[in-house]
Amino acid sequence: MTRRAFAAAAGIYAVVVVCCALFWPERVPLHFGFGLDADSYGSKWAGVALATAIGCSMIALFAGCAWIAGRINLDLVDVRHADFWKAPENEQRLRRMLADDMYQVGAATLVLLAGVLGFVTEAAVTGRDELSWWAVVLLAGYLAYIVAWTGWLLTGRYRTDRP
Repeated sequence: MTRRAFAAAAGIYAVVVVCCALFWPERVPLHFGFGLDADSYGSKWAGVALATAIGCSMIALFAGCAWIAGRINLDLVDVRHADFWKAPENEQRLRRMLADDMYQVGAATLVLLAGVLGFVTEAAVTGRDELSWWAVVLLAGYLAYIVAWTGWLLTGRYRTDRP
């Protein structure tokens, strides 16, 4: 399921990049300061190339980490209840769970980045050259999700009494 969510998030990101290519004006804000005002600009195609590079890098990073989870020496993995999870009968389940964790965080990250591109599009098309405060809400939501997910990983995900 998380692999499908990751693939869906990658698809959403790709659609957003295509929309950027279609709707961005020739001059696009590429960086925003702490006040959410644009402080660096570039061409439409430089922005699309940058968005494509960032998206491809994130997809490769998280898919690569998930791939590595299926092959890494488990002596290098620090997991709670290691005696249980690293036992031969539980090894494949541990590997699947580790890969799922990578896909889960990767999907959330791609959704965050797609949302940011949406806010950049709004700033570029309206000519305001500043990010909406909703971008801060999006980032705060992402960070809250990551903190909650990490808490789940540390307290519940790798319990040994789970089915």
